[in-house]
Amino acid sequence: MSPTQVPSTAPQAVNTYLVIDVLNIFHAHWFLNCNHLLLLITFAQKAKAGNNVIWLEVSPQSHSHLVHQAIALAPTSYPLALVKWVMFVFLLEVVNNSWVSNLDKFIKTLAPQCRLPTSTPAPSLLLDTPAKGPVTPVAPSALAVGPV
Repeated sequence: MSPTQVPSTAPQAVNTYLVIDVLNIFHAHWFLNCNHLLLLITFAQKAKAGNNVIWLEVSPQSHSHLVHQAIALAPTSYPLALVKWVMFVFLLEVVNNSWVSNLDKFIKTLAPQCRLPTSTPAPSLLLDTPAKGPVTPVAPSALAVGPV
């Protein structure tokens, strides 16, 4: 700026990007199946206090798909980094609203059932095997290959 120029005090047009605007668009137009979203999550971290999820990660393919959907819904003038950040907040809201109620059902369906030992033996997996008598031990020389 030269010494003869006076700095302008007129307000300049600044693009203000409001997170709440994009979040409201996502809430109004993006319908995610909570159970399906839980299946896409590869890692989730809960807060120390409370039952809320504070961080989640999804597979790279699922992440790309979610980002493409978020970009399609968001206004085109918004920066990509802001849209991705709002998408993350939206996913956390979806997961936290369904996390407590669905997590127990989700774990019960995926966790192997723990069985307590019973007094009766478990049935054989091969039902068509003929009944055999006692097994007789075989001498190690009988297992040798080649001329004896």
